[in-house]
Amino acid sequence: MDEFKILASSDPIWIGNLMKLAGAAPSTSEARRLIAGRAVGIEGQKVEDEQLKIELLAGSTFVLKAGKKKFVRVIVE
Repeated sequence: MDEFKILASSDPIWIGNLMKLAGAAPSTSEARRLIAGRAVGIEGQKVEDEQLKIELLAGSTFVLKAGKKKFVRVIVE
């Protein structure tokens, strides 16, 4: 499983940007298509909201799933 490290931020990040930065999707448009197709999950929970914002709290980790085979462990530092 790939790992992606990102710095903690007081501002939430949009799920599409996070997917692109982590390498789970080649573009934000593809990220939107994957979300619309119910192919995206965070820690086993399906993501249905294309506008979802994720809080990046220091020390947290979670698994981002895109499609059937792409998994990325996101580590917030």
